[in-house]
Amino acid sequence: MRYSELVKCYERLEATTKKLEKRDILSEFYQHSDDLELVVPLSMGVIFPAGQMELGVAQETIRRIIAKTYGVSESEVVRKFKETGDLGLAAEFFASHRKQMALARKALTAQHIFENLRKLPEISGKGSQGRKIALVQELLSHASPREARYIVRTVLGDMRVGVAAGIVRDAIALAFSQEPNAVEHAFNIVGDFSTVAR
Repeated sequence: MRYSELVKCYERLEATTKKLEKRDILSEFYQHSDDLELVVPLSMGVIFPAGQMELGVAQETIRRIIAKTYGVSESEVVRKFKETGDLGLAAEFFASHRKQMALARKALTAQHIFENLRKLPEISGKGSQGRKIALVQELLSHASPREARYIVRTVLGDMRVGVAAGIVRDAIALAFSQEPNAVEHAFNIVGDFSTVAR
């Protein structure tokens, strides 16, 4: 699945404060997705099932990545962050005003995002910071401005789309004609909504 499809879903989720609308948006999205093992966690802005592992990339590192990717100074990134209060929006701004385009920009897939970000916690030892930066930078260099917003938010674990576990549970129930308590029960056994959805 193209990551841009997931971005459209994020934007719809961000545009409403109503929980039932969010549930319906996700339910429809899950019904039409072949990649539930990726889409369900990404719709919650997580890469690993709840509490299993952090991506381990700090705000300061993300600021450096944005600056490096879009050819701006870190102080410009800090200024835009102070203005918007959201590094995702800062990344979107600089992506839309980028000084140079990636030579062979390719369409990002949800799988590519997922796989790159899953590697982050495993990187350790000498030069690990540089390798983490390279993984995220590679994604941002190919991202559209809107994709950049949500990639940064996913890395920071702050999606700002208002999707909590309860909404995901209810969306899975609606998508696959189950009772929410049956989904909850299955989740309590396996501890992972993507497994439950599949």
